[in-house]
Amino acid sequence: ISALTSMFHRAVEFAKDAKQQMPGSLIMLGGHHASIMPEETMSGFDCFDLLCKGEGECTLTEILNEYKKHNFDKEAFLKNTSALSGVNGIVYKDGAKICSTVDRALIEEVPPSRHTRGAGYRNGSGSNAHAYRLSSSYIEIVS
Repeated sequence: ISALTSMFHRAVEFAKDAKQQMPGSLIMLGGHHASIMPEETMSGFDCFDLLCKGEGECTLTEILNEYKKHNFDKEAFLKNTSALSGVNGIVYKDGAKICSTVDRALIEEVPPSRHTRGAGYRNGSGSNAHAYRLSSSYIEIVS
């Protein structure tokens, strides 16, 4: 889920609905609101399992690869704080403690990939990024 601060309330509603309808799903928030207020957002809203701060293209890929290593078992994945702490640019919970990893460096250029679905575009920082096609219930991971 990605949200500007002006639409954050809608992201919260969506995350709560997703958790209710798909309780085993991993819910991650990104976007401007998450980047500006990461710790406050994570501590105030239990509907998000992870938060991505900054550019999320590489962070999301890394998170999904780690999640796949845990056979998409959300509980096992979120309990593995050593795996989470190795992903730059995220905020997560370790019990009641809010943990924030090192900020991820800005993307200079993302080369085209045969694994990428979607159209290339230039993001606000001037770097290449990709738009991924997502469905309401899953993200297709191409390995």
